[in-house]
Amino acid sequence: MKIAVIGAKGLPPKQGGVEHYCAEVYPRMVKQGHSVDLFARSSYTDCSWQDRYDYQGVQVISLPSLSLRGVDAFVTSALGAIAASATKYDIIHFHALGPSLFTCFPRLVNTAKIVVTCQGLDWQRAKWGSFSTRIIQMGEKAAVRFAHGLIVVSNVLQTYFLQTYGRNTVYIPNAPARYGESDPNFGYGTQLGLEQKRYILFLGRLVPEKRPDLLVDAFSALNPVGWKLVLAGGVSDTKSFTSQLLEKVANNPNIVFAGELRGQRLWEIVRGAGLFVLP
Repeated sequence: MKIAVIGAKGLPPKQGGVEHYCAEVYPRMVKQGHSVDLFARSSYTDCSWQDRYDYQGVQVISLPSLSLRGVDAFVTSALGAIAASATKYDIIHFHALGPSLFTCFPRLVNTAKIVVTCQGLDWQRAKWGSFSTRIIQMGEKAAVRFAHGLIVVSNVLQTYFLQTYGRNTVYIPNAPARYGESDPNFGYGTQLGLEQKRYILFLGRLVPEKRPDLLVDAFSALNPVGWKLVLAGGVSDTKSFTSQLLEKVANNPNIVFAGELRGQRLWEIVRGAGLFVLP
């Protein structure tokens, strides 16, 4: 099959669940004999418009974008949908509700099957203003109306679409990635002042809806002897929230900000954790 992908920032993944999902799934599909074109943002790929490059067999096509929150995704998704509509694909796979606003384009002019994967109700995220929230809600309704298939990653989302729209969905939970080899001596963890199996790990973007602040409050209240709390993750249009979080823990030496981790450092810190918590 020939497959187009719309809604991801690009590859390789830097941060964000959609990008990591794409990095795991589409190279595997290519190995099975399928052809995959992923329409990406030039602001993410650092490539010129319409530049193409290969990522583990996936053709990444860089599209024009604007480095403005929300506008970037809107522009690239629209252009990707138009480009995909003008090409003969078997499947056009949209990720997230915002980009799904443009499912109408290929549905009206193309014979491709439209598939939408919903990883969450993005309009509930605190970072979006009222206008962006309305756009995302319109994307949700477009996904329900125009998609031939709708995939959700949780039973809660499956219930939501059934009760709200009477729409049946396919539940496919995300699986953990397979990690490679990491330092058996726990070198990077030692640099951070950590002891194996004696720290709690939060791994994810530092955004309000993931509630790292709640975890910080709980850890500070319990103050477990001999344990540390590690917050590992990047920032996603939430610099103000992150700054407040940093101020909150500034005087607690047992709370460590590790930043965004990748590769062997990520694998090492995950393997060394005594407890993984996602509020």
